[in-house]
Amino acid sequence: MINTRIKNKSAQLIVLTVITFMLIMGTGCWDRLEIDDRALVLGVGIDKPEHQKKESGSETKEIPKGGLPKYSMSLCIPVFTNSSDSGGGEEEGGGGQQPDRWILTSTGNTIQEIVRIYANRSSRMIFFGHMKVLVIGEQVAREGIADILDYFTRDVDAHGRIMVVIANGKAKEILDITPYEEDYSPDYIEKLLQEGKGGASKIEGDMVSLLKSLTSSGNAVLPRVRAGSKSDAVVGGSALIKDYKMVGWLGEWETSGVNTIRDKVEGGSLSIVAPGTKEELMSIRLNNVKVKRDVTIKAGQPIFKIRIFSEGEVVEKPQSVGVLSSELLKEIERRVILEMQHRSIATVTKLQREFKADVLEFGDLLSKKHPQYWAQVEKDWDEKYFPKAEVLVESDAKIRRVDVTR
Repeated sequence: MINTRIKNKSAQLIVLTVITFMLIMGTGCWDRLEIDDRALVLGVGIDKPEHQKKESGSETKEIPKGGLPKYSMSLCIPVFTNSSDSGGGEEEGGGGQQPDRWILTSTGNTIQEIVRIYANRSSRMIFFGHMKVLVIGEQVAREGIADILDYFTRDVDAHGRIMVVIANGKAKEILDITPYEEDYSPDYIEKLLQEGKGGASKIEGDMVSLLKSLTSSGNAVLPRVRAGSKSDAVVGGSALIKDYKMVGWLGEWETSGVNTIRDKVEGGSLSIVAPGTKEELMSIRLNNVKVKRDVTIKAGQPIFKIRIFSEGEVVEKPQSVGVLSSELLKEIERRVILEMQHRSIATVTKLQREFKADVLEFGDLLSKKHPQYWAQVEKDWDEKYFPKAEVLVESDAKIRRVDVTR
């Protein structure tokens, strides 16, 4: 009798365990969404709207004068078609081939409001998990990017590898590009940014680096991009962000100065006036650039010391310059040193006088080296102390190898 009860209890326990396991496994994908039911967003462009109408769900409402919606957001969504039904390519109308991408644009006062409007225009759920690039138009950037970044950092699908760039013009113009080298414009922009990674004139623009810089100081530099034509874009230079708002542009030369001082340069190239000539140029390829930074406090004022060491080779010289003797190489090294110093000092001067924005990570260095002093000046660092900080730049260069001509 006892054995029978034990067996019944054991059977009941096994059945209960199996049922519990099935319930757990059965509810694990209750909200599963097939990939065919998702609109995979590769790129997002955000501009200021130009028209006098605002979308609200499926309706379009007239906006009073001066009451334009805050954002016009465009999405680049790839359109995948069955090869047996369609031959690919693009076609604006008719019953033939379908386009291989969809640029979907809507307006609203918040990003979430626009995403909600998309639900009434797209038969698939908007999905940011494959997003490559976030392009922000210049007008929007000058008004502020805090709300935009807040949305994409809270979105559970968006990731930290998204490249954030500022368009010199309209963001939608960048998404509208039909590149020859890549299938979609966001892939193309991402490749352009990665191609020169470690070079002097391009800025890292990933979301993680941006948020780290902004949360630390409220300032940052972001890559600048503009449409070159309908099939290509130009990436170079940077947008200066202060207190989450764009305050101006830095050219490629100044951007290289920012990267050098921040020790973000692995290589690159520069041009100098060839020795023995008045204006003929010589090209130097930099293979190795190392920077050491330090800060001391003297009479209550910070003094930053930047030491730059660069190593490179001559890759192009005018015909008038003969064999590169040891004396000539020393003169080339001297001119490279002067160029690196001039580039860095000019960049610091512009940031101190024109923008009063520390994107050189001087504040971060000061907080680590002299935390007590930093606690006293942190609140007024950009406006009061950074513009008056003394910056000393030392440079050294070695031209160790010379390309062999054949």
